[in-house]
Amino acid sequence: MHFRSLKTAFLTALLFCLSLSLLTPTASASEAQRPQTLRVVMDNNYPPFVFLDAEGMVQGILPDQWRLWEKKTGVRVEIHAMDWDEAQRRMRAGEYDVIDTIFHTEARARLYDYLPPYQEIEVPIYFDREIAGITGAASLKGFAVGVKAGDAAIDVLKRHGVESLVLYNSYEAIAQAARDRKITVFVVDAPPARYFLHKLGIHDRFRQSEPLYVGEFHRAVRKGDAATLGLVRSGFKAITPQEHQAIERKWYGSATFEAFPVRQMLAVAGGFSVLAAALALWNYSLRRMVARRTLELKTSEERSRAMLEALPDLVFRISRDGTFLDYRRVSAGETLFRPPQEFLDRNVRDVMPPEISALTEKHLALAFAGGGMQRFEYSLEMKGILHHFEARMVICGESEVMAIVRDVTDQKLAEDEILKSEDRLQSIYNSVHDAIFIHDAESGKILDINAQACSMYGYSRKEMLDCSLGDISSGLPSYSQTDALHWMRKAATEGPRALQWQARHKDGHFFWVEAALTKASIGQEERIIAVVRDVGERNRLEEQLFQSRKMEAVGILAGGVAHEFNNILQAIISSGYLMKMRHKDAPDIQKTADNILLSSDRAADLVRGLLAFSRKQVLMPQVGDMNDIVRSSLKMFQRHVGENITVAADFYAGPLPVNADSSQMQYVLVNLINNARDAMPTGGSLIIRTFRDERLLPNDAGSLVQRPCAVLEVLDTGVGMDEESVSHIFEPFYTTKEVGKGTGLGLSVVYGIVKQHKGTIEVSSAPGSGTVFKIALPLEPSAPSIRS
Repeated sequence: MHFRSLKTAFLTALLFCLSLSLLTPTASASEAQRPQTLRVVMDNNYPPFVFLDAEGMVQGILPDQWRLWEKKTGVRVEIHAMDWDEAQRRMRAGEYDVIDTIFHTEARARLYDYLPPYQEIEVPIYFDREIAGITGAASLKGFAVGVKAGDAAIDVLKRHGVESLVLYNSYEAIAQAARDRKITVFVVDAPPARYFLHKLGIHDRFRQSEPLYVGEFHRAVRKGDAATLGLVRSGFKAITPQEHQAIERKWYGSATFEAFPVRQMLAVAGGFSVLAAALALWNYSLRRMVARRTLELKTSEERSRAMLEALPDLVFRISRDGTFLDYRRVSAGETLFRPPQEFLDRNVRDVMPPEISALTEKHLALAFAGGGMQRFEYSLEMKGILHHFEARMVICGESEVMAIVRDVTDQKLAEDEILKSEDRLQSIYNSVHDAIFIHDAESGKILDINAQACSMYGYSRKEMLDCSLGDISSGLPSYSQTDALHWMRKAATEGPRALQWQARHKDGHFFWVEAALTKASIGQEERIIAVVRDVGERNRLEEQLFQSRKMEAVGILAGGVAHEFNNILQAIISSGYLMKMRHKDAPDIQKTADNILLSSDRAADLVRGLLAFSRKQVLMPQVGDMNDIVRSSLKMFQRHVGENITVAADFYAGPLPVNADSSQMQYVLVNLINNARDAMPTGGSLIIRTFRDERLLPNDAGSLVQRPCAVLEVLDTGVGMDEESVSHIFEPFYTTKEVGKGTGLGLSVVYGIVKQHKGTIEVSSAPGSGTVFKIALPLEPSAPSIRS
C-alpha cells in the first residue's frame, strides 16, 4: 500500500509538471497577443459620466474607471470623446476598439458584441410646464421633438409614429434650444437632462413624464472580436466595488451632514430651546426699547428714504422749480445719464438735453396744476446705445414731486419685433397663392380675407367682406350656403375638413376649388380658417392624364391585335397567291383570288394604321426644318383641298430643326388637311401656321419636362365638334363622319406618329366655331440658336 501511495504521488506530481510546461507557453502567447494600446470612444456630453472641462479635457466617472482599468491590466487606454453620432460612425468605420455609453438595440446588436450593462438610464419626455397632456410617445404626434443625433430614442419614437424630430449634436445643445424656446418638447436621458437644466437655470420651466423607456449603458466591441471583449471584461472584473464607489463619490459628492446620534441631538436641542427662550425675552425688551427710540428719532426725511428704497427702477425727488433733491438707482451696477454728483442740487435744464428738460418742466407744471399723475416717454443715447425710458411723476408734499423712471428699451425692442413679425405675417398672408378666409364659426360670416381671395373671386376687399357664403358658392345642389355652413360646423365640432367645392366668380362663372377648413381660437373667439385653392387647372391636367393613360392602354391593345392579325393576314395573302399560281386556267378562281388579295391589301393598310397608333412601326427620322416639311407637303396635297376652301400659310421666320420622319409627318399633315376639308363641305378657310414655343414634352425617361419646341397649327372654320367628340377623337375606329365615309383610324394614326416622335397633340373645338389642331415636336438641342 505504501508503494502504491508513493507511485500515485509520483504520477500526480509528474502530471502537474507536465501541465505547467503546457500552460506556460500558452500564457506567454496570450501576453504576447495582448494589445499595447486600447482605443476607446464615447459620448463627450453626458455629465457626470463623461464631459469636457473648460480646457477641453475629458472628465467624469467613465474616464476615471478606464484609467483605473489601465492600471489593473497594464494596457494603455486612449480615450476619445466626441459628438455621439460621430462616435458611432467612426466606430463603425473601424477607427476604435471599444465603444462606451452605448444602449443595446437590435440594429446595433448586428454590429457589436456587448459586455453586461453597468448602469440603468431612465429616458423621460421633458415638456414645457405650459403644455398639458404629454403622457407618452403617442401624445407627441404633432410636436417638434428635440433629440440627440444617433440616440437610441430616435428608433423608439419612430416606432410610435413620431416623425417630427429635431436633431442636435449634444444634450447641452438641446437644453440651450429649450432655454431659447426653439423647442418645447424633448427626449433626453435623465442624468444629463438634470445637469443641463439646472446649469442653465430652467429646471423649473420643464416637467417630465414617466420614463419613455429605461436603457442601459454597455461597453461593446466589433462583432466577433472575442479577444478584445475578454480583455475588457477581465479588466473591469479586477476593479473592486470599493474602488467603483470611490469614483462615484468623487463625482456625485456626499451628504453635507453626517448622521448625528439622536440622544445628543435631543440634548443639544434642549439646550438651544432654553437659550432661545432667554434670548426671546431679552430680544422682546430690546425691541420695545428700540421701537420707542425710533419713533422719537425718525424724521420725515428718513420716512421718504424708506419709501424710495422700497420702489424699483430709478427714483428721483424733484422740486417745483425742477431741482433734483434726491435719487435712487436700481442697483450699484446701474448707470445714470450723468454721474450722481451732477444731479443733486442741480436743475433739470443743467443736466438733461433741452428737449427732455422742456418735457420734464411741462409735466411738472401740469402735476402742480392738478393734472394728477403725469406719464411721458423719452429717449437718451448712453454709451453709444439708444435707451428708451418711461417716466411717471406724482406730487409728493407741497413743493416736490417723485418721478419713477423705468428703462423700457427691451420692451420697445420687443414691441418693434412684434410689429415686424406682424408685418411679415401679413406679407405672407397676402402673398400666398391660395385664398384665405376667416369666418365666424357659428354664422359663417366672412371676417377677414387675404389679397388672393379678392383676385380669385373678382371682388374688392369691401365687397368680399359684405358677401355671404351663398354669394361665393354656385348655389347648385350640394354647393349652397346651407351646405357651406354644414361643413363649417363639422370642422368646428369634429376636426379639420377638406372638400372640393363649386364656387361662383363675381362675373357669374363657376369654378372648382379645394377648401381646407380648420377651427382656430383668435383672441377669445372661435373662428374657422378656410384655405381655398383653385383646382380647375389641376382637374384639367388630371383629365388629360386619364385620357393619355386610356390612349396608352388602347394603343397596347391595338398593337397586340395588329401583330396577331398581321400573322393571320400573311397566311391569307400566301393562300391567295397559291390559288392564282395553281389555277391559272380557271378564271373564276383567279377572280376570287384577286378579290382576296385586294381585301388583304386593304387589311394590311389597316394593320399599318394600328401599328402607327400603337407606336410600334419603325421610324426613319432625320434632322430637318419643320417649315420645309410643311411647305413640301402643301405643294403635294393642296389640290386635294377644293376650290371653295381658302388656304393660308404663316411660317416662322427662323429655322425650326426637328428630328422627324418626313414621310410620316407628311401623312400627319395630309390627314389633318383632309379632316379640315371634310368639316367645311360648303367652303371656308384653312390656316396652317408654324411657330416656336416652350411646352411640357416627354423625355427619354417618360417624364414631362419644359422644353423648346416647334409647333404646327392647323385651323379650320368648319362645323366643329362638341366636348364628347373631342374627348374620343383620337380613339381607334371613332369617327364623326357618316357611315362609309371614314374608317376612324386617321387621327388615331396621327396620334401614334406624334407620340412616337416624343411630341404632343392638342385639339380644341366647339360646334359652329371650327377646329384647331396643335402638334408640338421637340427642337433639336444641337441645332443653332433660333431667334424668337
